[in-house]
Amino acid sequence: MAEKKGCWLPLEANPDVMNKYAAKLGMNMSYQFHDVFGLDDELLGLVPQPCVAILLLFPINQKFQEAYLKNQERYGDQTLHKDWNP
Repeated sequence: MAEKKGCWLPLEANPDVMNKYAAKLGMNMSYQFHDVFGLDDELLGLVPQPCVAILLLFPINQKFQEAYLKNQERYGDQTLHKDWNP
């Protein structure tokens, strides 16, 4: 029997959607997703504390793929999981 490959569905960049999805995956709900409106000190000050991680959602386009391949040539498997391939 042929092995089925899973596929990732696009996730909406919405904290409520991400919180519900993470809860279904079993994430401890003392953690929550929140919007980050910018990376300057004033806007980062709006992020509830403590903040333990930042999740970046962005489209993968040709420019990103070229940069990814260039980094793979330079750094090999040091930067991303070896099985990840855009």
